[in-house]
Amino acid sequence: MTKRKLKMYIIIAVVLIVLAGVPLYIFLWYVTLPKGEINVGHHARKVYNAGNDMVYYKGKDLYLYGSDEPLIKDLHGGYVMFYENKLYIRDENKELCTYDTNGNLLNRLGKLPEKFSVCKCDGNLLIGAVADENGDVKMIAVDLENSLATKEIPFQKTTCGQVTILQCEPGIIFCKGGTGSKFVAGKEISSAYSSSASMFLGTGGNHAAYTPDYHSPSINLIDINSGESTKIKTSDECEGVMTYSHMDDEKLSVVICSSSKFFRVNDDYGGVPDLKYHDNDYYLSYSLDGKLLQKHKFAKFERVIYADSKKVMTVKKGKYTTYSAEDWKVTDEKKADEIKDGGKYTFEACGGYVFVFDDDTGECISRIKV
Repeated sequence: MTKRKLKMYIIIAVVLIVLAGVPLYIFLWYVTLPKGEINVGHHARKVYNAGNDMVYYKGKDLYLYGSDEPLIKDLHGGYVMFYENKLYIRDENKELCTYDTNGNLLNRLGKLPEKFSVCKCDGNLLIGAVADENGDVKMIAVDLENSLATKEIPFQKTTCGQVTILQCEPGIIFCKGGTGSKFVAGKEISSAYSSSASMFLGTGGNHAAYTPDYHSPSINLIDINSGESTKIKTSDECEGVMTYSHMDDEKLSVVICSSSKFFRVNDDYGGVPDLKYHDNDYYLSYSLDGKLLQKHKFAKFERVIYADSKKVMTVKKGKYTTYSAEDWKVTDEKKADEIKDGGKYTFEACGGYVFVFDDDTGECISRIKV
């Protein structure tokens, strides 16, 4: 055999090995990807405070945390409030009903105003925003102890045609007008609005924040007094979907979830639920004048399930990790034995805990102190 033929045979052998090895490598890489789904339910309310306890919805039924039996059946996901050891729940007929903590119906108080968006329960007063058929938006207080009598709260009204109230906080209404305009505290602040993809992020330091589209996140910071808006482009720091937010009197913190560059998927509120499509989560914090204060990139397949200005909690490979949001040192670690390989889970924060839901059964299987 000539040297030339031997060289040719060697080249052919190398090519065949490579051609056989690449699919094998891809196969082995794919089968070792993590299985299962992690959803972050920060903006999808399922858990509610009930005094010293928590209640949550499983389908149409309301459960007390830690109980296997429903507390109240067939509630159709109505908003839950707690006052004077009673649960106040709006039923499928939009009637406000009261229940004791054992789930017994006590009274039907009557219907709340149409298009009433609950803000908070302040003593015996249920505070919220309401819009009439002309698009007039106002804040009202509903007296729970006086036949649901309503009283208007001093507030700068606005008229913007047919209105959808998206979120309200004390003194703030975030709504969509028929012309596509957005309003905060009665002031028109922007246009070209997509209601299905917008998220209200919070208030703090006399500012409010929202994102017009969680798919391609940018943030509008609004000075509530002046109505002036500062736009933040989170895409300057990372690409992805906004999954979590926290705002206080000093800064705004958000979490961005990015998908794999190899597997591009249609992202949703929960970010990139399927872990094999997940790339990285990012934590960004901004001052209330829009300056970037911090950026932190988490490990691949590590999902952020809770974040504020002081701490961040994640889950990965059967372990919960808590970091300081100041120096990113690990401050706590604990096992996540309830998180099984291939399972589907939703995490939702409420009342100083993160609640863990099994999406296949709807059960609340655990809660973690934050």
